[in-house]
Amino acid sequence: MQEKMLPFLYRLALTSDKKDESLVQEYQSMQEELKKIANDNKMLVPILQLEESMGLHTEFTERVRIRAAQDELFAEVAKLLNDNGVTYIHIKGNAMKNLYPENCFRQMGDYDMVVPNIDEFWRLITLVETLGFDYQNAPSIGEFNGEVVGVGGFYKKIDETCMLELEVSVGSFTMGFTSWLTGDFWSEARTTEVNGVPVPIPSAEDMILILTGESIGNNIFRLRDAVDLHLQLQAPGLDFEKLDARLKRHHLDMEFYLLVQYYEQVSGQKSNIPGFMLEGSSNRLFSKQNVFGKQSEFRKKLYHYIPYNVDHEGLFKALLMEVLNVYRNKLTFWAMRRKHLKLVRSLENVFPVFARYKMRILAHLIPVPSGTPGAYAWIRLRGKMVVRTPIGWYVASCFGLETREELLALDAAIAEHCAAASGE
Repeated sequence: MQEKMLPFLYRLALTSDKKDESLVQEYQSMQEELKKIANDNKMLVPILQLEESMGLHTEFTERVRIRAAQDELFAEVAKLLNDNGVTYIHIKGNAMKNLYPENCFRQMGDYDMVVPNIDEFWRLITLVETLGFDYQNAPSIGEFNGEVVGVGGFYKKIDETCMLELEVSVGSFTMGFTSWLTGDFWSEARTTEVNGVPVPIPSAEDMILILTGESIGNNIFRLRDAVDLHLQLQAPGLDFEKLDARLKRHHLDMEFYLLVQYYEQVSGQKSNIPGFMLEGSSNRLFSKQNVFGKQSEFRKKLYHYIPYNVDHEGLFKALLMEVLNVYRNKLTFWAMRRKHLKLVRSLENVFPVFARYKMRILAHLIPVPSGTPGAYAWIRLRGKMVVRTPIGWYVASCFGLETREELLALDAAIAEHCAAASGE
């Protein structure tokens, strides 16, 4: 059934006239099954727009109102960062939606940004806090090629019905659990506008690179990705040789080949991608798959994760990271479901938080109120690792299972440490 639904959703997403009678009739023939497929593929907004044109409800109008409120607040964030000279780039979301045809709306969740290093991350946090943003989840950091990488989530409630969520990546963009998309996104950045405020977005080549890298972390190819790829391939002056080199450098050439396969199948049209970018991929082991089904984890390991980590760490560490990722997945599964928590805490000591950090497996940072800010450093207190930063102190944790009593004790220990260091 998906073989019929996905091409319909693809056409719907790119058709400006949502009152087109042929679209309405086709939708009515598969209405019961379509919404779940659309939601799974990040394509619910075009369905809501079509249904509203049929007079069924006004959910699309409400989505448009919420998006306008979010854009207004995001423009405030961008202006604040611009005025204070913060280096950042806005990816996905608004960076893509302005490529969509008039009256075609891209479904978005949070607003994604990347800053080049941890110093800019601390500056960004300080600034967005002045606008009333708070942590949505604990920042997470790791070390890659001697530099700090990571991600943090922030939010601000706009009204009773909506909020703006920011996801900020540090140093690069995570493609999966052990690979990071690196590059100088900022020197080639273009500019778009959000409510009249200039916002830097990636080059055409980097937008496709990010789209391909993001698909590594997903279990399925999503239809929205195929629509995004179609629009990105129309960019004037797109340098396919430069794109090919960046895909190969990140071992994403097989992922790109499969994404193109998926795009061509759901769109029913041939891409304008030159043959040299796809040559040889169809003959490689495990290159075939059911593009309407799940992606192969084994294929990702074979063509992406292991070669990528061999390049950066050597064969032994690349294989070790695969083993450690199994360990991390199992303990994370238990921790999220609140199962076997005593065992999880015991097993934390097998691969503790600082070792995880050094191996590029992210450590969570839980903010604590006490302590004098200072230069970034990891410090051991009471058998735990804490992190001093220019904006305050954090407790480093593998799974965030510390009790309130433990956090209070660590907070007091941090205050004592800072008092002693200052000679008080």
